[in-house]
Amino acid sequence: MDYLLGPSAPFIAPSPPPTYNEAIGVPDEPDMGECIDIPVINPVFLGCDPVQTVCPQCIQPVETEIRSFNTKFTHITALTLFIIGCLPCFLLPYCFSYFKKTLHYCPICGYYFGTYTPLSTDQGSYSNYF
Repeated sequence: MDYLLGPSAPFIAPSPPPTYNEAIGVPDEPDMGECIDIPVINPVFLGCDPVQTVCPQCIQPVETEIRSFNTKFTHITALTLFIIGCLPCFLLPYCFSYFKKTLHYCPICGYYFGTYTPLSTDQGSYSNYF
């Protein structure tokens, strides 16, 4: 039977192709000599006033910039005060930010933190961060 297979030569297996990381020049293991500090950002509950926090985009401690808008709640509160005869007070909901929808932004990079809505059951933290 050996005469059918020919002389037995040592079998040399071909080397496997390079990995993707080797092909594009990325090292397989990260360099453990460098340390990067990553700040831990705790959730901040947003209200109608600016809050102190760390911006997750620019990694800077900031006081949020707020933009307030009148909502149906603002108008209904003013109308209710007018109807019950509190004429001097019916304009107060337009003067206080508690009665308005408040958007919180980073003053440095413009990152949107979230929205405070009066009487909302979810006064959440970082509505689009986590």
